[in-house]
Amino acid sequence: MATIFINTKSYIVKDVIGKGSFGTVYKAQDQSNKKLVAIKMQQYISENELYLIRKLIGKEFKNLVNIFDFQIHQNQISIVMELGLNSLQNKIQQSKVSPKEARYVMKQIANGIHELHSLGIAHRDLKPENILIFTLEDQDKTQEVYKICDFGTTKDIQKMQTPCVGTPYYLAPEQLAQDSHFNQQVTYNQSVDIWAFGALMYELFTNSPLFNGKTIPEIHHQIKTLHIEQEIRKLNNLEDKYKELLIKMLQRDPNKRITIENIKKELTEITRQNQQQTVIQRSNMPVILINQSAFQRESIRYPNGFRNQPSINQSQSRFPNSKQIEFQKITQPGILQNPFQQNNRQINLNQSIQQQTLIKNDDYVRGRDQQRSIRQMYFSPQLK
Repeated sequence: MATIFINTKSYIVKDVIGKGSFGTVYKAQDQSNKKLVAIKMQQYISENELYLIRKLIGKEFKNLVNIFDFQIHQNQISIVMELGLNSLQNKIQQSKVSPKEARYVMKQIANGIHELHSLGIAHRDLKPENILIFTLEDQDKTQEVYKICDFGTTKDIQKMQTPCVGTPYYLAPEQLAQDSHFNQQVTYNQSVDIWAFGALMYELFTNSPLFNGKTIPEIHHQIKTLHIEQEIRKLNNLEDKYKELLIKMLQRDPNKRITIENIKKELTEITRQNQQQTVIQRSNMPVILINQSAFQRESIRYPNGFRNQPSINQSQSRFPNSKQIEFQKITQPGILQNPFQQNNRQINLNQSIQQQTLIKNDDYVRGRDQQRSIRQMYFSPQLK
């Protein structure tokens, strides 16, 4: 097996991952730590890619492909990076992505875009092929992590201008040099990545591109004329919250597009709401809220109902001579369903219950604690 030397490290080549006009990508093993890496070797590197590599190298990112080493030697450019053997494009082609998984992927890509934009860089060619899938193993659990790669089209936000760069399906309107409404020298900003992100997520949710023309001119025409909001609202299996977010991402006016910071905030809020809804749906017990003062702190002392009941002697000491238990005013409105009666009769508590008295003989009081008495008082339609 061949050995590649890059700076002070040596790598043993294990396999060829890809080969093309751009160069060759190898699967290799770092001899210093036995870690598998990808090594991209090429004859040419763009100014944009070189600029970004210098910003990324040696730093650790959660959703950007990390670059470990870099070397230019005798017209040979070598880039050592994380090894990803699968892409989002392959995943889409192999099977339809579930809505739950698509939402997870969306959060991961959003974080990667945020990491990139935080460096003052726009990718300009976001697409499923440029999202690599990594496997993270932690305590016998496997989790997929999605990371943005291929920085050959990236550019400093301050220097970005047309002409058209990117893949037709995911191009923003302002990137279309052929569009007569845009001057070819007009500058644009990182919002082109937001548009591409929205188009990518539409495809992930539906398994079909939003702009699905058969030729490049047809795709460009759809980007400029398609009624995007109408197409998104047709999606019956997508939650309204995600529909609204896609609409905000796919605004033709770049100044009206949502920012990546606000996308992350909305995704966090959607997740929080969904988790709350899940908790409510999983609960099969009715939730009853009663004025705490009515319990005189007894419901706190005995939160598990009849569990840990006081002994008979304790009951006697609490009610030594009295045959009455007085209950304070309850002001909480509502209707409580009786869980102890088979006929499911109800008590209407919309009117305040004031100074009601439960009269029981001494044998009953000695055999039950106060918590049981309270429950029977407010959950039995008739007490005799």
